[in-house]
Amino acid sequence: MAKRQQVQSAPSWGTVATTAQLPNVAGATIQSANLEVGDTCQVTAVNAVYRCTVATLGAARWTLTYQNAVIVQAESDLPAAVAGVITLAANTVYYVYGTVTLTAGNRIVTPPTAATVGGAAPICAIVGNVNAALYTISDPTATVVGHLYRVTVQNTNAGAAATAVAVNLPLGTAVIEDLVITSAGIFGCDLLACASVNITGSSVTGQGGLRVQNGASNLLFEASGFTPTAATGAGVDIVAGVVAAVLTMLGAATITSAAGQFGVRVDAAATITSALFERVVHFGAGTFNSGWDQTVPGYRALNCTALPNSVAGGGSSCTTQPSTIATGAQNVWQDISNGAAIYSLDSGSERFVLNAATNGEIKYVGHQQRKMLLTATASWQMALGGAQAIRFGVWKNGALIATTIADADAQSGRNATVMTVSVLDNAATNDRYVLRVMNLESTNSMIFQSVGISAIALGF
Repeated sequence: MAKRQQVQSAPSWGTVATTAQLPNVAGATIQSANLEVGDTCQVTAVNAVYRCTVATLGAARWTLTYQNAVIVQAESDLPAAVAGVITLAANTVYYVYGTVTLTAGNRIVTPPTAATVGGAAPICAIVGNVNAALYTISDPTATVVGHLYRVTVQNTNAGAAATAVAVNLPLGTAVIEDLVITSAGIFGCDLLACASVNITGSSVTGQGGLRVQNGASNLLFEASGFTPTAATGAGVDIVAGVVAAVLTMLGAATITSAAGQFGVRVDAAATITSALFERVVHFGAGTFNSGWDQTVPGYRALNCTALPNSVAGGGSSCTTQPSTIATGAQNVWQDISNGAAIYSLDSGSERFVLNAATNGEIKYVGHQQRKMLLTATASWQMALGGAQAIRFGVWKNGALIATTIADADAQSGRNATVMTVSVLDNAATNDRYVLRVMNLESTNSMIFQSVGISAIALGF
C-alpha cells in the first residue's frame, strides 16, 4: 500500500499513457519512494490496470492485472455525459476509488457486460442528484449477468422518480454485492424487470427500500438489510403486475421505524409462487408481512423473528355447536354441514387453504408433493333415538380413502361421542381433503359439537 495518501486514501497512482510511464520504471517521469508492492496504476493506451510487484526506484516492475479496466476517481474519468446520461462501455470494468460526485442531473446507464467495482462500500462511492435512477443496469434482450460490487450508490434527490439503483434485465441476471444503496427519493433500488436478482451483503434505504416490478422471477436477498423511510413504506415492495416470482430471503433483515411501515409487502395483483425465509430478522414497530401469509404456495420459514417456524401443514375447524347438523339419511355419505359458511382455516396453516367454508374441505397449494399426516376429529350426538352406528371417513378429491373408515355408536341425550381418524397420504398440488359421515342405522340427524381436519407435513 502507498505510504502517503495518493488519491483519496486509495492505493492507486491514477493513469499514465503507456507502460513506460508506470511509476519508478526506468526512465519514467514519476519516481517516488512512496510506491509499494500492490499499488495499482491504469495505462490508458491499453485500457488496463497494472499492479506493482517490485517498487524499487528506477527498477520497478508491474504486472497486468485487469484488461479493459478504468480507474474512476472523478466524473471526468467516466465517458462524457450525453443529455445527462453517462453510458459505460461494454466489456469494461470500472474501478471506483474514493467518492465520485456526478454533476447534478447526470446519471449512469450501463450494459450488463460492464461492471462497476469499488474498494469498499463505505469509502468508495458514486454520489449524484437526479430525479431518476442514478445508476441503471439495462439491456432488454441480453441473457448475461450484470455486476455491481463494493461501492456506495447515493442519490440525494428526493423526487418522485429518484432511485439510487435500477435494474432492467428481463432476460438476464443482476448480481449486487457488498453495496450501500441509499436514496432520498421514492426507492433505494428499483427492479424494473429481472429474470434473476441476487443481492448479497448490501443495505438498501429509500422512502421505500426495494421495489420489484413486472417480470421478476427469481429474487434472492442474502445477508442484506432493507429499510423504508416513508411513513407507509416497505423494505421490500412487490407491486401489481409481478407474475410468478420466487422470493428467497436468507439471513436478511427488514428495519421499520414506525407503525404503518412494512418489512415485505405484496400487492394483491402480484403473484408469488414460492417464498422461503430463513434467519430473517425484523426490527422496529412496523409489520413484517402485508398482503401475504403462510398460505402462499411454496412457503417456508425457519428461525425468523417475525414468523413461526414452518410446518407445511394446515387445517380447518368448526366449533359453532350445536348448529352443525347433518341432514338425516341412511347409508349415504354426507358432508358435515348445515349449508352455511361455518368453517374457518386454522391459524398458522401453511400451504393449505380453505376450499369450502360450508364443509371444511381443505386444499393443498404447495408445489412439492409431500407425505402428510392427516387427522380428522368430530364430537357429536344423535338428535333423536337410542344408540345408532355412525361411520366416518376422509375423502380425497371426491373419493373415499378406505383406510380412514371408522365406526362408532352415539345416542341422544348423552355425552358427546368423540371420533378421531388418521392416515398418511402423499399430497400433490391442489389435492382436496374433507371429513364426511354416514348414518348406518336410521335417517335420524346428528348434532355435531366440533369438527376439524388437519394435515402435518412429515419433513420438508
